[in-house]
Amino acid sequence: MKWFDILPYKAEGIKALLDHVGRFVIVVYREDGGRIGICIAAKDRTTISMLDGMEVVVRKPFEFDSYERYRRYKHKRHCAIPIASKESDVESIYGILDREVLERACLCVNVMKTASMSRIYSYIRCLENNQPSEGVGRVFGMFAAPSKNKISAIRQGRIQMAKSKIAQCTHLFSCEIICGASRTDDIRSIESIFPYDAFTYNTISCKKARRAMVHRPSLPIFGKTRHPLLSETELTSFVNLPTENDLLRTGLKHGKTTSYTSGSRLPRMDNTVNDD
Repeated sequence: MKWFDILPYKAEGIKALLDHVGRFVIVVYREDGGRIGICIAAKDRTTISMLDGMEVVVRKPFEFDSYERYRRYKHKRHCAIPIASKESDVESIYGILDREVLERACLCVNVMKTASMSRIYSYIRCLENNQPSEGVGRVFGMFAAPSKNKISAIRQGRIQMAKSKIAQCTHLFSCEIICGASRTDDIRSIESIFPYDAFTYNTISCKKARRAMVHRPSLPIFGKTRHPLLSETELTSFVNLPTENDLLRTGLKHGKTTSYTSGSRLPRMDNTVNDD
């Protein structure tokens, strides 16, 4: 895995990465103005170099030791329940870093595309059969006959929400999400961009934060149904590349248009992160 700085000079969404790169780590952080770091596999270097509106510069691996506090996030509810829709209001992480965060702070998301929607289909099937959808009961429920009792209104509502998540999906992404900062108030400011009531968190060490960004995100399986499993709509509800407004009104570091086509920076990529 190799690290780069992304220096935008015009607005461009993150869709190209989500469509064409199977796994990447994106870090949006405050340091001498807003900055964007990205870590990708060597095989994807051509894709990253062809991002429209971005200058891509090789950098050293992100320094997770620079932050004193870390929080790691998981779904507050089952991962099959959507946390955002296309109509959701989106708060800019770049605006928050510029206006609300006082010291060094970062939002890091480790993203891995997965073609399987089996976790969501399994959840729907359990609800439709009046079987447990989580925990140990879920395991034993697999071997039980479907209940003939009427499905409750609560379960019917959850079924419809899970089906709406499938309907909005182009891809699904298994993710690790962390925030780091020197001040708890700065972490809380970053958390304000998350969709309302979407995540819970636990405090983790710098070592665990680094591992969460280095290793591949695990898929939500039995006992891990709260692990972030996000559609493109859900993911971009809190992390994206900057908008035109971000470029004009925040201290985000800008790139140069001439370097996009030069290709001169790419051959010197020699910074690596182990991926095991």
